[in-house]
Order: sequence, then C-alpha cells, then structure tokens
Amino acid sequence: MKKNVLAFAGWVCFALIVVSCDSDQGNACPKDFVGALTGQEEQLVGTWVLSEITSESAIDLTDDEEQNPSTDLFEQYSECDRDASYIFDDDRTYRYDLGQRVGDCDYPITATGSWKFSAQILSLTSTCSIQTAPLKLNAEGDTFTFSEVYKLKDVHGTIIQTKIVFTYSLAP
Repeated sequence: MKKNVLAFAGWVCFALIVVSCDSDQGNACPKDFVGALTGQEEQLVGTWVLSEITSESAIDLTDDEEQNPSTDLFEQYSECDRDASYIFDDDRTYRYDLGQRVGDCDYPITATGSWKFSAQILSLTSTCSIQTAPLKLNAEGDTFTFSEVYKLKDVHGTIIQTKIVFTYSLAP
C-alpha cells in the first residue's frame, strides 16, 4: 500500500488542482508557459530533492510486525520511494523524477513540461494538463513545502484522512 500512496503522491505531488483537456471534445490543451523568468521565479531554478514527508496523524505504513505509528512518513518509505526530485530550468522547462537515481526501483517515473511561479502558486503543464499548488518557501530560499489532505490506509487496513506536508530542499 505504501508504494501506491507514494507513487500516487509522487506523480501528482503538485496536483492540488488538476485540469485535464481532451481535444476530441473540443477543449484545447493548455499552452506551455513561455517568457523570461521573474525575480521570484529565478529562486526556483535548480534541483529540488524530496527531504521530508510528514503527516498530522501518526500512521504505521510498515509491515514490520511492530506497532510503531509515526508522523514521519518519509522514514517509512523505501529508498526508491524517497528518491524524488524536481528540476526547474531557466527556460521554463521542468522535470520530475521518482526512483531514477536509486538502482532497481520497480516503478521509476519521469514527467516533463513547463512551469511558472506567481503569487506563491506553482503551475506545471504536462501531458495536456495543468497542475497548481501553493508553495511556502523558507526565508533562506532553500526549501519549499506544499500540503494536501489524503486518505491513507495503514498497515492494518484502517483508512486515515490526514494532511500530508511534502518538503523539498535545494540541492547544492
């Protein structure tokens, strides 16, 4: 179950709002973002690596025969599941990777598209969709967070609805 949660969360980490378009129904896909970066956007250029996943509720996701619920979901995931990053380039392209740097991952994911950051909202286009998420950058500009409420199934099959906070840190 934890693989399903992280794979889903990884693929739609920023999908707080997802708008898909189908050209067969006469809807046009969103256009890629273009133009020069603003000063606010320039602070996002670089590689951002997933460094924390926390939950408001303590949850036990590991089948280790111990009762050990925790709010630290990051530590409950495998190395492959924690291997997530965003690369924002100054030409407005981005790439999201999950399980790409760690060998032998079962479900590596790469997504690409264009991006913009305005009024603390990150917008991403990819495969005929646009995803948006409010980001909170720390004062130093080297970490950002976003959150969403998810329903997770713990190791005992109990569904727990809780707010999950994802933290990404700027790679050196």
